[in-house]
Amino acid sequence: MFREKHAGMESDHMLKTTVTALLLGFVALSIARLAHDEIFKAPADETLAAEAGDRAREMIVYYFWEPPRCDTCRKLEAYTLEAVRDGFADAMKSGRLEWRMVDVSEPQNEHFTKRYGLFTKSVVLSHVEAGKEMRWKNLEEIWLRVGDKADYLAYIRTEVEKFLKGE
Repeated sequence: MFREKHAGMESDHMLKTTVTALLLGFVALSIARLAHDEIFKAPADETLAAEAGDRAREMIVYYFWEPPRCDTCRKLEAYTLEAVRDGFADAMKSGRLEWRMVDVSEPQNEHFTKRYGLFTKSVVLSHVEAGKEMRWKNLEEIWLRVGDKADYLAYIRTEVEKFLKGE
């Protein structure tokens, strides 16, 4: 009986030790991740400059998303990409226009949420020169137009065209 009771206590002790080790490991990894993010976090303007690279991009079409992604969210992405890719192939090929999908749930992308006041999936047009954002526009009607693909494509193309012209 002593042996059985002693074996049960050893088992409880091993379980507590294992759980404690796992919790301490989790805390250590969390602290390391936070430290890494703080050390390597660039301010929003520096991030834009780094993303622009050596050559200035005249315009970026951002599709901002985060999980979960419903069917409508996937349509927003697909329709926007189709409108940009098919309507502005030459501008994309020349580098004058760029398409970017950004998951704003990633810590390194949270500056976009603050910069553009995002609260849901969004399409934002951004004019960047030499790494500095000159102006931007959130295409707020995407949710109203997503039910009519032709209307949605026309809306995106019209807004991108006007933005490229500086309107």
